Amino acid sequence: MHDKYEKSLAKLHDEFVGLPQDVRLEFIERFQRHSFSARLDAYHAKRDIFGFGNVCSQTWLLFLSGRDRTDRQGKTTLPLQSLLCGAASEGLASQLVMVREPVVVATAHGSTQSFMTVTTRAQRLQPGAAILLQDRANNRLGNDGYLTDVSVEVMSWRHDGTPAAETEFSWTCTVEGAIAVFISG
Repeated sequence: MHDKYEKSLAKLHDEFVGLPQDVRLEFIERFQRHSFSARLDAYHAKRDIFGFGNVCSQTWLLFLSGRDRTDRQGKTTLPLQSLLCGAASEGLASQLVMVREPVVVATAHGSTQSFMTVTTRAQRLQPGAAILLQDRANNRLGNDGYLTDVSVEVMSWRHDGTPAAETEFSWTCTVEGAIAVFISG
């Protein structure tokens, strides 16, 4: 089975290299995905539903955006943590972790009308005694934990509810971050 795979891969490589340069570049560009990330100094306002006022704290906001395309089944997955690049760590003593569910908006592009839905997938880890979560002002956060393995599944749909294959879309995401301080014992 392994030899068959190697031969098929070699044949595919030879056929790809045999294509004209402009076709190869177009193929490569079609399957590249671009995204951008930034870390912003921000403020978190908690509003009281009874109208007694806001409680504000300093925090970080991780902002991601990009352009992508769904597959033939109308789905794609955005691996948020790997798309952050240095935005979660550059210039900081410790890496930022995500402490709230991401807010994601996806907008379809093209002449065919379709709409997009997003589903967040993540694991919530409790910090425990060895990890302390801090906001931007070095205040300790509650024990709600933080998110890991964060990804967003984006799906495109036609007006009749069937998947819309290969739909190009742009997307934005914001998520609150906090410093995870690892305490050695």
